[in-house]
Amino acid sequence: MSEPEESSLHELTLKDDEVNLLKAKLEDKENDLESVQLNEKLEVAENAKEELETEMQKLQVITEQWRKAADTAASVLAGDVGMNGRRISKRCGSMDTHTGIVSKPVDLDSQVLIDDPDDVIGGGKGKGSGLRIGDLWKKKGQK
Repeated sequence: MSEPEESSLHELTLKDDEVNLLKAKLEDKENDLESVQLNEKLEVAENAKEELETEMQKLQVITEQWRKAADTAASVLAGDVGMNGRRISKRCGSMDTHTGIVSKPVDLDSQVLIDDPDDVIGGGKGKGSGLRIGDLWKKKGQK
């Protein structure tokens, strides 16, 4: 080979090495860029996760408050406790005859016929007995 051919071959080899070096640098930059993008996505995902965890904690507190309120309401409706946490005394049964409320527990699932009409709300025998509102309004002298 002649001198000019050798120098151009040497230049081509140098250029080829330079191209390979630039390709390697480009790949490194692409990997760095991809790494930065992944880190940004990771950061966004972590922030979203923190926000969701905070929201979940708030919802758990609210759920617990609603559960306690429902338990309290069920206790009040069942007659176990009052709104202030004290036990409610049982209602006096002597007013049942005037209001027509049955104080005996009734088994709604049973198919038993009721023989005594007094056991039914607004019972039969005492229907017309007792004071009426009109009687209460009259003056003592008008009776």
